[in-house]
Amino acid sequence: MPAFPGGAALQLVVALQKLNPTVTRQTERAGGGTELSMSHALRIKSAHYWLELGEVDQALLELGALSTTASNHPLAVKARVAVLQAVRRQNEAAIQE
Repeated sequence: MPAFPGGAALQLVVALQKLNPTVTRQTERAGGGTELSMSHALRIKSAHYWLELGEVDQALLELGALSTTASNHPLAVKARVAVLQAVRRQNEAAIQE
């Protein structure tokens, strides 16, 4: 985990903004059929960062803010699965205590 998560997130935003728009069209290669806007891609990445920090609720909020189309994108679905797995682990740990 980075010492300054906010700084790492800012570096990610800058890097994504510098990308050529044709590079961000991962959906056709991933079989998605739709493209993600920059704001949706940042929300998905933000959800990953919140998850790495152990903040499952914040990750869910980021994913919940996606449009219906964006939430069906393969990258968003993978992020949601990861968040739900983290929720399951938290619940199992709470039950065992």
